Amino acid sequence: MTKPRPMHSPVDDARRGEMETPRCSTQLLRLFIEHTPASIAMFDRDMRYLVVSHRFLADYDLGEQALIGRSHYEVFPEIPERWKEIHRRCLAGAVERCEEDPFPRKDGRIDWVRWEIRPWHEENGEIGGVILFSEVITERKQVEENLRLSRDRLVELTRRLVEAQEAERRAIGRELHDQIGQMLTAIKLTLEIAGQLPAEAAAKKIVQAQELATDLLSRVSRLSMELRPAMLDDLGLVPALVWYVNRYQEQTGINVEFKHNGAESRRFSTAIEMTIYRIVQEALTNVARHAHATSIQLTIWMNGDWLEVRIDDDGVGFDAQTALAQNRGLTGMRERAELVGGVFQIESEKDKGARLLVRLPLHESVS
Repeated sequence: MTKPRPMHSPVDDARRGEMETPRCSTQLLRLFIEHTPASIAMFDRDMRYLVVSHRFLADYDLGEQALIGRSHYEVFPEIPERWKEIHRRCLAGAVERCEEDPFPRKDGRIDWVRWEIRPWHEENGEIGGVILFSEVITERKQVEENLRLSRDRLVELTRRLVEAQEAERRAIGRELHDQIGQMLTAIKLTLEIAGQLPAEAAAKKIVQAQELATDLLSRVSRLSMELRPAMLDDLGLVPALVWYVNRYQEQTGINVEFKHNGAESRRFSTAIEMTIYRIVQEALTNVARHAHATSIQLTIWMNGDWLEVRIDDDGVGFDAQTALAQNRGLTGMRERAELVGGVFQIESEKDKGARLLVRLPLHESVS
């Protein structure tokens, strides 16, 4: 005899639904947290993992570890005491957050984390644990720090450029006043005296005035070339350097062997040509002032999409790192190279001379 099936009232169905709803909600919550594109971890009151997102595992380099049921402090033994205190406050009902927080890792590196922690509640209203929402922002912090350093370097470079401009103006002012001004005065006086002398004596004074004028023209030409060599614009980098090297040897007595390969028939962007010229000018000036060298080798060559410069001297040498930190001339050369996307290196040892290497990209070169 068939046993009759029990009848179910709407109340029974509702109760069954109430019993099944939490199970369904828990499954949905777990699925949501695991697959949400954010770094989330849910803990019980003992800070044991209940569910974590895949992003949390990836952000904290946890791979495919089985975290469920394990203590947060076992997985991350490097967690500082101040964070544990925050966890305790949140387990008591607080909601806390931080936009930037350093997280010292056990391997010695520092991660930066943006986080928020808030409690979650059981059906009876009691706190069942906490949920951690976090984001590793180390890469963003590094970008921000690099931008800050770049801004600081730009400010410092601007300051140095202003100082260099003022130094050049003072030098020009002294040159105009002390040398050229005096020579113009001498020419004026010589011609005035000549006008008051007999013809033969006046002719001699006029010859003296002509000699002073010739010397004056030479000084003005030299001053103009030092400010900006016209042949750099008219003829290009190599001819301008040939002129500078010849003049340098005459003034210092230091022998310079200048070699160039592939650059003699090329024109480059104004920025590249001026950068190379100024770096060579500053480097050779430093050698004359400090190195006590007898010879220099200057080499310029094309290397694919790069223009490379090497300057070797046989001077007394120095500590390269200390010099880069303290010598404004070397710092200025490096900054000139970096401003056009180049690379600057210097190698030196005491009593073994020095080698300077510069590589500049030619993406802006012209035929």
